[in-house]
Amino acid sequence: MSVFLFVPNILGYIRIVLLLVACFFMRSSCEITLLTYVLSCLLDAFDGYAARSLNQSTKFGAMLDMIVDRCSTMCLLGCLIYFYPSYMFFFQVVMIVDIASHWLHLHSSVLSGSSSHKIVDLNSNQFLRLYYTNKVVLFLMCAGNELFYTMLYVSHFYPGPKRFFIRSLLLDWNSCWKRSGLIHSLCFHCGE
Repeated sequence: MSVFLFVPNILGYIRIVLLLVACFFMRSSCEITLLTYVLSCLLDAFDGYAARSLNQSTKFGAMLDMIVDRCSTMCLLGCLIYFYPSYMFFFQVVMIVDIASHWLHLHSSVLSGSSSHKIVDLNSNQFLRLYYTNKVVLFLMCAGNELFYTMLYVSHFYPGPKRFFIRSLLLDWNSCWKRSGLIHSLCFHCGE
């Protein structure tokens, strides 16, 4: 059987289609975007499991998975730049660091002859080692990252206390503290 038809790679192709649908609706339909984007993220969790359980782990699959992950995050960040232009620099820095760090790590793994970018030397950076060797840490970091950006996306479409709460805590926390304290701000604005 061709590597291109392995189950985890087919899941990767489905994720690409879901991403294209999400991108098409990003500015107009929160519900469709959220459904397709979250489904793509869930499939990301299953493609690695499928690769291991079906003995279909390949370098192509690892590259496909990482490229789809990066493209998904970049598309969502691009939309967030459109929705929150005053935070453009922050989102751009996140995009640069995300792509550069993943590319550098993947490239160094290939050059060192490693069979996977998720296999790290025990003498390597302690944070990378923890990230790639502890599945709970890896899942929580990835899920937390996606949840953060997804909640920023959703908060654009749904005004009211939820929107204020999310923006205050995630984007404007520093200015809230400087003005009059977070508790006062939440009590004042949530009553609107």
